[in-house]
Amino acid sequence: MNIRKATEKDLSRIAEIYVFNNRMNYWPIFKDDEFSFGELQVVTMVDNYFRKDEILKNILVYDDGLIKGFIQMNGTEICKIYVDTFFQGEGIGIDKIKTHPFTL
Repeated sequence: MNIRKATEKDLSRIAEIYVFNNRMNYWPIFKDDEFSFGELQVVTMVDNYFRKDEILKNILVYDDGLIKGFIQMNGTEICKIYVDTFFQGEGIGIDKIKTHPFTL
């Protein structure tokens, strides 16, 4: 397991995990096609959100050769924690919380 600070080259993978998770989890509830499949796009999320300095500097990724998840912090507060749906259930999210001191 390797938890490290995110870099700019990680942004497309981070946004991919975020977008796919949001579509899988929220579209069935809200059924908002325009948002889920129009506005919520990987490139848009990178450009308008994740690339911002104040966001990127607070993201850690779980990387074991492939980024499988990420956590966004605000000081000691967890703002977001996402694991790629293909790797959910493997303890990746729990490992992040239990074993990492979250030093950014």
